[in-house]
Amino acid sequence: MQIGEVRNLQNKTVVLQLTDGEMAIVKVNSVDVQYEDIMVDVLETNMPGAYPQFRQDSCFTIRAADILSASEILRVV
Repeated sequence: MQIGEVRNLQNKTVVLQLTDGEMAIVKVNSVDVQYEDIMVDVLETNMPGAYPQFRQDSCFTIRAADILSASEILRVV
């Protein structure tokens, strides 16, 4: 995806499908237009080995170019 396509995801919880086959539920903390990436908290993933330093207080960077699709998770209140 282009960075412009993910700009509106900041502060939202989304499902990402990545180019390497990963499906992840993440909380998007920030979108960096200059570096064309997003900083996320990984909540759930089908590839936990991709995050060897995983801790509850860790954030990870994902390049916008590595995102195939992003769908916001809507909460039912």
